[in-house]
Amino acid sequence: YLLENPLIEVHKLCHILRQVALTLEHAHIRGVLHRDIKPQNILLGAEGEVYLTDWGVCTLLPFHPDYHLLNPQLKKALVGTPSYMPPEQSYVDHSLLSIRTDVYGLGASLYFALTTKPPYPGGKLSQVIERVKTGLFRAPHEIWEAKGEDFPYPQILEEICLKALSKDPNLRYQSAREFAEALEQFSTGALEQERLQESA
Repeated sequence: YLLENPLIEVHKLCHILRQVALTLEHAHIRGVLHRDIKPQNILLGAEGEVYLTDWGVCTLLPFHPDYHLLNPQLKKALVGTPSYMPPEQSYVDHSLLSIRTDVYGLGASLYFALTTKPPYPGGKLSQVIERVKTGLFRAPHEIWEAKGEDFPYPQILEEICLKALSKDPNLRYQSAREFAEALEQFSTGALEQERLQESA
């Protein structure tokens, strides 16, 4: 799966996550929310194909024509992987979910790529859930500093990650496509150029 190999080459990583984001965009437009984006669900084929798997816990968005058929009990179930879960998903309130819930999962997968750890690692389930609700985690560069090592990735990539992981969904990328476009701009150097112009 994605990131079996730590320190994956940056542009390859961006390409992989862009493909996942565009897959999610396709699903979101059709009213489907994945709810369990994590590295283990991102598979790479022998020819470089990118697959997003495990749609078994997906749900429907309110504008989907079959939304009214969702089982009310399932709307109250804790679904997903807590270590990669956005704060709003931990409250078990289906009405809080949106496409930005999956954007958080993209950021959490990027976080793992930058640190080899999920945003909320280890511990008892209840403890992890409580940490998820706070939305507090160590920034990727802090993980490396704690090991006495320099952060080996560009700062802009960390900024993309942290924006996607904002506790407030309104502060995240507002769609999976926006996240994909940020990675594309980083890969082409457009974000760095923009930063230099702002500094000038």
